[in-house]
Amino acid sequence: MTLSTPIDDGDCSIFRRFVPTNGQYFVGVINLGLVDYATKRLITATPEGEFIDYLDVSVKGSTNTGVEATIKQWKIDADMRVTVYQVKPTSTTPIRFEDTSPQTKMNAQRIDTRYQIDETGHIKKIKEIKYQPQDYMVLDFTENRNIWDGKEQPLVP
Repeated sequence: MTLSTPIDDGDCSIFRRFVPTNGQYFVGVINLGLVDYATKRLITATPEGEFIDYLDVSVKGSTNTGVEATIKQWKIDADMRVTVYQVKPTSTTPIRFEDTSPQTKMNAQRIDTRYQIDETGHIKKIKEIKYQPQDYMVLDFTENRNIWDGKEQPLVP
């Protein structure tokens, strides 16, 4: 017999919940916190609580000095269009926020991805916009900055 033990250093909670006007489902945002990282997952579910679809919409990590850096953010509009804004490092070497100074530079590419939630609650990718990679400091992604406020140049398709 195997016993399961709850994880003491994690957290899961519903961050937001709302019912759209274009279908028979609800949208929720679940906050998943694990040690030094926190992610938010946008989920769709039936009124009975059965999951339909999900999308990772936010990622935040803490540096060794306690500064929180957000590298993925999101917005949703009244038409159930979701835009996820992320900054993806170009290096294959992982960036561990807890081992990183806020002044550390990293080369990364901003990517905006648009999705549509249809009347059945399914999430469909409709467009992706990539920007010219550039150097950022981890400090550029602290709580007081939105990724979409950057001055990055879109790549020509």
